Amino acid sequence: CARCPVSSLCEARAAGREREIPPARTRRAPAALDIACALVEREGALLLASRPAGGLFGGMWELPSAEVAPGADGRIELQKRLWSALGLRVTAGAEAGRVERTLTHRLLRLVAYRCSAPGDLPRDPRLALVRRAELRTFPIARAIHALVEATDRAAGSAAAEPLDSGAHIDEGALPAAEHRGERGRAGRRSRQKPLTSRGATV
Repeated sequence: CARCPVSSLCEARAAGREREIPPARTRRAPAALDIACALVEREGALLLASRPAGGLFGGMWELPSAEVAPGADGRIELQKRLWSALGLRVTAGAEAGRVERTLTHRLLRLVAYRCSAPGDLPRDPRLALVRRAELRTFPIARAIHALVEATDRAAGSAAAEPLDSGAHIDEGALPAAEHRGERGRAGRRSRQKPLTSRGATV
C-alpha cells in the first residue's frame, strides 16, 4: 500500500482495513475444447447436422462434428463419430480451415476437414443439404459461419469446388426440407428449399 499511487484515496486504508480486503481473484484460463468438423459438399450444397437440444449450441445446425480428446487424431475421431451417431460414412482429407472462439469458460477450437462421402447419404432428419446462399436462414452458431467462411478463404474463392459433384443422390436420400429450429433465441422457424440433383428432389 505504501507504494500505491492512489493510497491517499483508498477508503479501506483510511479505515485501517486494507489488510482485510482480499486480492482480486485470478481468472482461470478457459478450458480448450477441440472439435473436428466435416466439410461435405454435394452439387454445391453443404451437409449440415442438427445438434442435440441440450449442451453447446443446443438445437442449432452445424457442420457434422466430433469432439477431439487431447492427443487424438481429429480425422479419425470425426470418421468414427459420424458413423456411430449418424450412420454417415466419410473419409476425412486435408484440413480446410480453422477458427477459435473464446466462450465464457471454454476456448473453442474448430477445425474443418474436407470429407468425401461416397454413395447415398443416410435418410436421417438430423441431416440436411443446404445451399451456401441459404446458410443465413438456418439457426447456425456464429462460430460455424466463421468456420465456413474460413474454408472459403482457404480455397481462394467464395465457394469451394464440390468434392462429390459426380455422386448420385437418390430421391428421398434426405428428408423433406422443412426443419424446425431456434434461430439464436428468437425461436423462429427455418425452412430449407428442396434441392434438385439430376432430376431428383432431396
